Amino acid sequence: MEELERWGKIISSFDRLSIKEGRELYKKAIITDDEASKNELINNIVQGTLYVVYNYIKRNNLDLLCSEKIDMNDIISAFNEVWIKKIKEGELLKVDNYSYILDFTFLSEVYSQLCGENITVIENLVFLHIILWIFYQDILNVKEKKKILIIKIF
Repeated sequence: MEELERWGKIISSFDRLSIKEGRELYKKAIITDDEASKNELINNIVQGTLYVVYNYIKRNNLDLLCSEKIDMNDIISAFNEVWIKKIKEGELLKVDNYSYILDFTFLSEVYSQLCGENITVIENLVFLHIILWIFYQDILNVKEKKKILIIKIF
């Protein structure tokens, strides 16, 4: 948990962007011809939105995912990699709230980053704690290379 708090202190120095501000910066970035300016705008968006990832990890107690093989730095890195990918792919223009980016497809990509395996995620899983529990159980069993299919729960 120390790593998460340390990272939280680092990103707390960045200006926070609302979804509206993030979208506007992204629109500027995609119309900019200058590659350096485009990269700077994207970096500003990423820095200004990392608090969303931090809050998600902290709020959902994802420190529980830490094990012998995976520590908090691994979790933070995996979430950040997927977050940056989603920002670069233009997800901000598709959602009205940052939390909509953190869907089950997002979690499956984080899982792949952490465990090096793909899982099948069928959308509309109702109980987030179920996916987190399964996620946690699979990380604990990563040495045994167990695969998990997360199914749709009505």
